[in-house]
Amino acid sequence: MKLLQVLGFMAERGCPVAIALGVVFLLQGSALAMPSAVENLPIGDRIDHRHQKSNTNLSNTNLSEPFWVLTSDASMQLAQRLDADQLDLDPMIIEESPVLQRWLEETPDILEDIRRDPAFRTRVRAAYANVDEDGGFLVSVDDVFLGETGLTLNGDYGQTFEGDHQSWGVTLRYYTLPLGNGVNLAPLVGYRELDTPDDDIDGVAVGLRLLLVPSRTGAADISVSQVWINPGSDSQESSLTTFTAGYALTQDVRLSSDIQIQLTPNRQDTRFSLGLEFML
Repeated sequence: MKLLQVLGFMAERGCPVAIALGVVFLLQGSALAMPSAVENLPIGDRIDHRHQKSNTNLSNTNLSEPFWVLTSDASMQLAQRLDADQLDLDPMIIEESPVLQRWLEETPDILEDIRRDPAFRTRVRAAYANVDEDGGFLVSVDDVFLGETGLTLNGDYGQTFEGDHQSWGVTLRYYTLPLGNGVNLAPLVGYRELDTPDDDIDGVAVGLRLLLVPSRTGAADISVSQVWINPGSDSQESSLTTFTAGYALTQDVRLSSDIQIQLTPNRQDTRFSLGLEFML
C-alpha cells in the first residue's frame, strides 16, 4: 500500500513512468488476488489444466514482439476487464486520485499524451537591449496558444533610449509538428515596423522559425528565425535574422538572450538583448 501511495503521488505530478508502473502493479496484483476455480481441482487435474493453459498462451503470443510490448498489451487487455470493485482498493484512494479515475474509465495512450503536451510554454519577456552600442529595452509575449492547436500569437516592442531605433510587430506562428517534439518548425506571418536613422520600414512579415527543445516545459530551448518584411518590394524589402536561447532559473522564470541582425535597404544593424522571461 505504501508503494501504491508513492506511485500515486508521482503520477499526480505527471510522471508517465509512475502512472504506467502503478497501473500495471495494481492490475497484476488484482489478478493474482482473484480466486481461481482450478485450486479446487485434484492435484493431477491442476497440472494438466496449467499445462494446457500454458500451451494456449504460447500459441497466442507473438514471440517476435519485445517483452515490454507483450506486457503492455496484456495489461491493457486486463484493464479493460477490471472495474473499481475488482481492484480491491480503498474507495478513498480512487476518489483522491484523478489519474486512477482516468485509467479506470479508459486506458489512456500515454505516448500520444506526451507527443501532444507542449514542450515549451507561453512566455512574457523584459530585457535590456543594445543596438549598435545604443542602449534600450525590449518587451515581448511569445507563444500564446490559440486553442489546442499548433497556432500561437506573438508580439514584441523594442527601442533605444535615444529613440533612433524602434521595432515592433505581431505575428502568428503555426507549429507543423506535434507540440511535444524536441524539434519543431513554424511558418509565421504578421505585421512589422522597423525604424532606423536611415529607413522607415513597415508592412507584411513572413518567415520561418526552427525550435530546438533539449529540455521540456520551458527548462531550455534554442531557436533560429528568419523574417522578411515586404518581400519583393524594391524600396522596402528588409529582413530580420534572430538567434535566441533560454534557460530556466526557477520553475517559472528563465534567463533569455537573443542576437538579431537587421538588414534594411540602406543599413545593417545588430541588436543584442539579455533579460528575464516569466513562463505562464
